[in-house]
Amino acid sequence: MTILRFRAPGMSLDKMPIFAWYMLVVALMILTGFPPLILGSVLLELERAFGWPFFQVAEGGDSLLWQHLFWLFGHPEVYIIFLPAAGIVSTVLPVMARTTLMGSGWIVAAAVALGVLSFGIWVHHMFATGIPHMALAFFSAASTLVAVPTAVQVFAWIGTIWKGKPQLKLPMLWILAFFATFVIGGLTGVMVAVVPFNWQVHDTHFVVAHLHYVLVGGFVFPVLAGLYYWLPHLTGRRRFFRMGEPAFWLVFVGFHVTFLAMHWVGLLGQRRRTFTYESEQGWEVINLISSIGGFITAIGFALVLIDITIGALVTVGGRRNPWGAGTLEWAMPKPVPAYNFASLPPVRGREPLYDDPGLDLLIARGEGYLGDPADGRRKTLVVDIASGRPEQVVVFPANTALPIVMALVTGIAFLGLLIKAFWLVPLAVLGVAALAFRWVWGLGSRRDEGLLDAGHGLSLPLASAVAHPPGWWGTAFLLVADATFFASLLFGYAFLWTVAPNWPPAAYLEPGLAGPMLGLAGVVLAPLGLRLAERGLRSRSAMAPGLAVALIGAGASAAAAVLAVRAAADPQGHAYDAIVWVIAGYVLLHVVLAAGMSVFLAARRATGFVSPDRYGEVRIVRLWTDYAAVTTLLGLAALYLPGGLT
Repeated sequence: MTILRFRAPGMSLDKMPIFAWYMLVVALMILTGFPPLILGSVLLELERAFGWPFFQVAEGGDSLLWQHLFWLFGHPEVYIIFLPAAGIVSTVLPVMARTTLMGSGWIVAAAVALGVLSFGIWVHHMFATGIPHMALAFFSAASTLVAVPTAVQVFAWIGTIWKGKPQLKLPMLWILAFFATFVIGGLTGVMVAVVPFNWQVHDTHFVVAHLHYVLVGGFVFPVLAGLYYWLPHLTGRRRFFRMGEPAFWLVFVGFHVTFLAMHWVGLLGQRRRTFTYESEQGWEVINLISSIGGFITAIGFALVLIDITIGALVTVGGRRNPWGAGTLEWAMPKPVPAYNFASLPPVRGREPLYDDPGLDLLIARGEGYLGDPADGRRKTLVVDIASGRPEQVVVFPANTALPIVMALVTGIAFLGLLIKAFWLVPLAVLGVAALAFRWVWGLGSRRDEGLLDAGHGLSLPLASAVAHPPGWWGTAFLLVADATFFASLLFGYAFLWTVAPNWPPAAYLEPGLAGPMLGLAGVVLAPLGLRLAERGLRSRSAMAPGLAVALIGAGASAAAAVLAVRAAADPQGHAYDAIVWVIAGYVLLHVVLAAGMSVFLAARRATGFVSPDRYGEVRIVRLWTDYAAVTTLLGLAALYLPGGLT
């Protein structure tokens, strides 16, 4: 495994595998796509458990807020599903066409554009909810704009086929099925992006058919292509029986019979989410055709499962790289060991096996990076994301049951919400905190090791001895997701303030002097204290004064949040008071977390886990503290400014 790090100046895109670019976009979309849904679920649970009226019109809420929060997640989720499948197409298609991928830079740019645009068109699921006409026009235009980066990828793939010599092997058949099906789904997507047409087919089977063309054509077919492509790699065997081809034709024909008919019946007005309908509507024959197609599709998928099972268990052995591919996974030995690679190979291009046909032997002989396991530790490299240049060495922890135990205790917290045993939730949260403390405390080293020999004459520092270790990047991405949650919370606040009935509330928070002054003191002192602590550590003097300043700042921010909660005395009476409690609670939670990390950092310094040469943990705590200060500033401004303005 190789951990990737960003680098902007002089970036070159020709080293990172194309599938990895897709997965990087997907990871960022997941981090920023799920928080709105989580926020909606949190608000719903607070309403169910404590009667806080976020969605009750009579008390200043609005049920439409739930739809906005859901579709802020729900629409990007469709692209989260599509993009890995598109990465499979970009990886498998050049091998099947016996050429290189055309326009790889354009494909990467199109994937990034899809990831960005997907967050700006959630309202096209809500055209029939009474959205103002200006918003309808904007989101309709944005929805049709998504066709541009999709078309860039499709034309690049078609160009790849055109310049190559395609082989109609089974993976290629599934890719061709993807082209035919997904393009139809994209065309009907442009149709439903047009507001008058959307009003006519909303909640009909036309929308169901469009969804299946996009999801099955854009995800299932490419995944089946990838499954058949990588099956020899996973099993070390080659196919003997040829059930895959008839299974493909059954699925392809049956699917189009099913859902082309469903488009038709949807245009005739059949509603979705109904299990029956009156006779003599003109839908009977069409639905019968669709049902027959559904049975054919099901038989085809059953044959696919049988073919894959037989291919994995009872067929004969095959070559390591039967397709003649150039990507690195085909250099692994068969069967694949738990560690994947005996040593990490030097990578000079996107298709290293084409660049160096003997790379698999070099890896097996341990002649790559970190090929000497003499110290018995699990190590990997942190490399530059664009050039692949090694920069750090990461030492992985030993086996532990703590992650699975933490997952179980976390599940208990959600189970308590589900069954309304709310007393379980704080107990589970305390359990998670204790397990996290125990887990993190066991990581790291109490001695400075200097530069480690990585092989090929290269000496690299440990990740704990650099300014931006993997933990820093992981924290940065986590805080991106956290910031999306906070932005969704502020969006909900602004939505209720400007759109919901029964606003304004009886009274806004009175700013006074104590709350704003305490908040500003915390915003200044907490980040300043962490910087003083880091400077003290690096200069081999005391960290304690800086950490004390940071804790004083955290206390001031916490006090400001508590004052805001006390001022909004009745969160059950109006949505405004409820949203004040949630925003202040969010600020308080992050301030407490940052303060706890500062105390933990002091303990790590006292026990030798942190030193002037191993200061990566200080940078991580500093990042959390800065984020807590920003949320304090924005949160208290959102709470106190309306009262000051009025």
